Amino acid sequence: MARQYSGADNFAGAEAAYRSALDIETKILGPDSVAVGETLIELALQVSNQGRFDEAAGLFRRAAPIIESASNPTAQARLTFYRALDAANQRNFSAAFTYARDAVTAWQDIIGATQSPGADGSDIAPPVSASLEGELAHGFWIEAEMAMRLDDMPTAETAAEEALMIISEQPELPLWWRPEIVLLMAEINARQDRVVTAERDFTDALAMDRKLFGDAAPTANVLMQQGQFYADQQVYAASVASFRDAFSILAKDSVARSQIVNDQIVPFLTAATGLGDTTGQRKALEGEMFSAIQLVGSSIADQAIAHVVAREAVADP
Repeated sequence: MARQYSGADNFAGAEAAYRSALDIETKILGPDSVAVGETLIELALQVSNQGRFDEAAGLFRRAAPIIESASNPTAQARLTFYRALDAANQRNFSAAFTYARDAVTAWQDIIGATQSPGADGSDIAPPVSASLEGELAHGFWIEAEMAMRLDDMPTAETAAEEALMIISEQPELPLWWRPEIVLLMAEINARQDRVVTAERDFTDALAMDRKLFGDAAPTANVLMQQGQFYADQQVYAASVASFRDAFSILAKDSVARSQIVNDQIVPFLTAATGLGDTTGQRKALEGEMFSAIQLVGSSIADQAIAHVVAREAVADP
């Protein structure tokens, strides 16, 4: 349940589910068990995703000695990777890139250790599990995102291509990963002025997310990124159309609304202003601009509502 919530960007729901799991594991296995340590870092990540960084840091500190004292390289690699995600949430992209690269190296070492010849003396290495390939792909994915934020586009493109290759070839990985990595490729291509390729990637990512999630937070996120892309290209009518579709989703989804930040709204204001009155809809656009600004202002209340709804849902069998 927690992973399903997280996959749909419902971080409050994921937090509530992980807290319930943590209570059960602590009672059954004890507070210093590896299972508790692993759940603590999962919980820390969901707390970080909601911007409560001091609380997340406390959870990571609580988990670190448990995981680091255990002979469990998988848990140790995941702790490093989650610290990368936490640093990225705080916009400390340099630290996030370092953590992500360390995590990729750790996952490659773990995979390498599984690739010794079979016990029967054959020279054929055993297949890599889907879970390990997924961890490595996710590591490359975040490495690519952080490299892009640091304007290291060659590294970003190389890491993103590695992630996309793994995700495309491993059918057991979550379906929603593919549109996410295609969306990342769209951003990388846009940053390198490959406009036609980037537009195709945005369109493909949007189609996949609509199929997987319908009108929910992930779809709204792609629409807003597509809108920003068109705004950057000064294709203002297409930008406004993308944002309007996103806002119609946000109007019905408090969880999606609670995640909106200023940076996501500014491109719409730019596009709406650039469009001016060329469509004879100046008054309508001014009203939409005001409503868009209100989306950011309402996020705190929406977060509180989302938290309550998630906790009630978890408590309801």
